[in-house]
Order: sequence, then structure tokens, then C-alpha cells
Amino acid sequence: MRHDPRGPRVRSRHYRGNEDRARRRGLRARRPGTRLRAGPPGGIRHGTQHAFLRDGADRPGDGELRAARLRRRVLGPAGGPAGGWLRAGSQGPRPRRGVRLGLHRAQPHGPPRLAVIGSRAAGSAARLALSIAGAGLLAGAVAAAEPNTSRDSFSRPLPGLEGEELARFALGRAQFRTIRLSGARADGSGGLGPVFNRTSCSGCHVRNGRGRPPESDAGPLTTMVIRLGPGSQYGRQLNDKAVPGVEPEGRAVFLPNPVVHVELDGVAWPLPSARVAIRKPALGLPAPHVELSPRVAPHLAGTGLLERIPDAALAAFADPDDRDGDGISGRRGGDGNGRLGWRAELPGVEAQVARALHEDMGVTNALQPSANCANGHTACFARSGGGIEMADKAFRALVSYVRNLAPPAPRVSPAADAGSKVFDAIGCTACHTAEWELEGTPVHVIRPYTDLLLHDLGPGLADRRVDGSPGNREWRTAPLWGAGRIFAVNGHRRLLHDGRARGFVEAILWHGGEAAPARDRFRALEAADRAALLAFLASL
Repeated sequence: MRHDPRGPRVRSRHYRGNEDRARRRGLRARRPGTRLRAGPPGGIRHGTQHAFLRDGADRPGDGELRAARLRRRVLGPAGGPAGGWLRAGSQGPRPRRGVRLGLHRAQPHGPPRLAVIGSRAAGSAARLALSIAGAGLLAGAVAAAEPNTSRDSFSRPLPGLEGEELARFALGRAQFRTIRLSGARADGSGGLGPVFNRTSCSGCHVRNGRGRPPESDAGPLTTMVIRLGPGSQYGRQLNDKAVPGVEPEGRAVFLPNPVVHVELDGVAWPLPSARVAIRKPALGLPAPHVELSPRVAPHLAGTGLLERIPDAALAAFADPDDRDGDGISGRRGGDGNGRLGWRAELPGVEAQVARALHEDMGVTNALQPSANCANGHTACFARSGGGIEMADKAFRALVSYVRNLAPPAPRVSPAADAGSKVFDAIGCTACHTAEWELEGTPVHVIRPYTDLLLHDLGPGLADRRVDGSPGNREWRTAPLWGAGRIFAVNGHRRLLHDGRARGFVEAILWHGGEAAPARDRFRALEAADRAALLAFLASL
């Protein structure tokens, strides 16, 4: 405690730390609960930046720290930059009842900034919904179309969420970040294990982003899993962790494969890869014919929009027998309705979330009600609680969260524009379809650069893993939106289903099969054209 010249009050170390952080961000620190007076009509005010929230926080300084996180640019050029991911007909959500937000300028001609004028919101869910709105939703389509290169590039909601939808999104975000515990709990946060890979969704999808292989061959698999082929005694996925009293199914290690070299500009370009082995297996080693296939966690931004592409449009692109003779024979995955997953084995977000809860965390739910235990793993079955462990409300909220994550808008530059033309000219858009029209949603057009179809990518990327019924060389065309943000969000540039590619060049060079002609045209490009194409990919 120390004396404050403005009057006697307690100033804890926690409060002073938040005050210092706010000062470093150029904000004026205030005591928790201090209300700001409203600015002039229109909500724009020129002057010192400040944005503090009366949020009912019970810890000193909580409002200040939250306010510092809310400070960000929310408006860009009218309509957003050309070529944005999406165009929306909605004006975006209104602030929740009891919340007053405004915009002001720190400089006469500077960009508008969000200011929290005041709030009477009560409860953590209301405060969480407010922080989401403060992250850029109030600008509606403009916020979603503004290029974002920060670590939260994959964490912004779609424009148009309001009321109950926004509250459900907030609850879902809390579920996404919740560290799960063993045993069922009323709030839906329980059900972990008995065997599992991670204790939370965000454990694999860090900041809703993309996973990577371990730093070393023997390192832990923190943001990826090992899928197992038919005939495995461990089911479809190896769970390398377990609750106390239960033995994990085993530990995966990576063994390097012989390095493949591909010539590029007269230089032998190395393409490293690895295979997987299991150590300390609880039920013995899988049979030799069982494939062990590593899978990195994909980033989640825009996943719900892919779900909304009309089935008829995808069916029109499919050409499983290559009747037009162009060498591209894409087909639908799963039961003919697949669109998500590395092999298009899942029909939508709900199925994806249910599988991840069940196989990654061992949490039973309405779609996956049985215990995630391998046959013969008696200790696992003994610790299984039985029944459905995740409450329906929590499950629906989690689905809503994943479904409503917005993809980041691409950065616009002359180099990226030139590179997009090269990308099209060498045939990449034959599979990485640029644009899709949506129906029945505020977002009318998206540019994900995928056809969501399965394509033969050659022997270099083949495995024997079966998700649904694709051949061992078939993979879904990976959406490219957000590919240029992976480093900003997750600190790496790993690509492809197992993260073997260390950047765009390696990912392209690994393409074979139907993509071999486009790959060879990439190799034959002039240096300037290749640089432009890479600039385009980095802008996504």
C-alpha cells in the first residue's frame, strides 16, 4: 500500500502492474469502476486515447487491463480493401444492452479507435461478449474485411453476430479455452479422458491456429495427433496421455525418412519428411500393415463458411472420372457430402467438433456417446464415466464458436496482385478455386482458394490411412486463406497435412499426381514471377 496524491486508497501490486501496462500502451490509467463521460454526438472525439470498462471486476485493475486489450483499430477504408475474403450485407451487431461504446481519434486525421464509454454488464459471459465486440465486430463487414496481421488474426468473429448469437459465441470461446477435468461437470467442462491427447481445444489450436511437428524427432506432439489405419487395436487415433491410474496408449516418435531432392533453378532443393514409430505401447505394437499418419491441427478461421458452400456448387465442380480430360478428377469425400478434415471425411463443423472432443480429449457428447477406450484396455473402461459428459448447451456453444470464426482478409499490394495472376496462369486454381457464392447468410462471397474435393497428389504425400474412403494418395484441397498469417499467429511456417513443408516452396514441390503439371510450371517460372506468386501466398 502507498499514498496516492489524489486521495487515500489501496493500490495493490496487481493494480500498479496493470496501470503500467496501460501507460505503455498510451492509455490513461483509471481506478476500476471509473466511468468515462460520453463524447460529442456521433461518438468521435479528438484527444487523448482512453478506453476503460466498468465491468464489475472484483480484482483491482481488471477493467484497465481488459481495456488495454480492447484498444485496436476497427475501421478501414469504406467497404474494406478490394479482394477481401467476404462481402456482407449486414451492418454488424449492436452493442449489448447496458454497454456504451464510442469511437474517437487520437490525431485529427488519424484512424478511429474504439473507446468503452461505460458498461453495466454483469457476469463473465457479458464481459466476454463485450470484449469480442470491442475486438472489431462493431464495424460489421468492415472489420472482417480489414487486413489483420496480429496474433489474433484467426480469432475474430464473423460480422453480423448479435444478441443471443454473440452470447453463445462468447460461451463457446470459454469452452474452447477451458482446461478439461476428469469426470462429468454441470457446466460441460468435464469428461476428460480416460485417455486423451490434450486437455483443451486451444491446446492444439493455439489462438485458433495451426499446429506443427515437434521441434525434435523425440519431442512431444503438442499440436498434432497420430491417426491410425484400419486394424489398429488403439482405434482411429493414438492417445498419448491418460488420467491417473490409466496407462497412456503409447508415445509417438519421429524417424527421419531419406531426404528427397527436387531441382529448382539448378539447385537440388531438399524435401525432408519423417515416419512415425510408437514407444511404450500399452497394448502392444500395431500390426505392420497399420499405417501411422501424423496430422497437424488446422487453423479454424473460416471453417463455418466452408460449411455454407452449397452442395450443388461443389457437386458441379466434382469430376471423379475426369470426363473433361483436363487431368483434374476431384471427388467428394465421406459419404459424398464431406467437406472438412484433411480427407474431406466430415460433413460439417458439428461433426468436426464432436470428433475432436471424443478422440482428442476423450469427452463423450451427443454425437460420440461411447467411451474413447481401445478394446482390451480394461483400466480405461473402468475409469470411463459412461453416458454423455458434455452438456448440450456447452456443445452447441462450442460449435457456434468454431462455426463463426472469421477468416482474415488478405493484404493488398501490387506484388500480391501480380502473383495472383501467376497463380491462376500456372493452373493452381484448377483445385484451389478462388471464389464461392453463399446463400442464406449475411456473407455473400468468400475467397478460400479450395474446391473441398479429394485429389490424387502423388506418391510423395501418400499414406495408407483411411478416413472415410479416399485412396492413399488423395487429399482434400487445403483452403489457402490465412496461410500468410500462420507465422504471426503460431510462430512457424509449417504446411501440408503433417507439417513436413517448411514454407510455400516446399509445399508446392511436394505436390504430385494431378498437381504435377502446376508444380512443374512453378519450377519453370522466371525468378520475378515466382517471387510474385510467393508474395501472393504470403498475403493471404
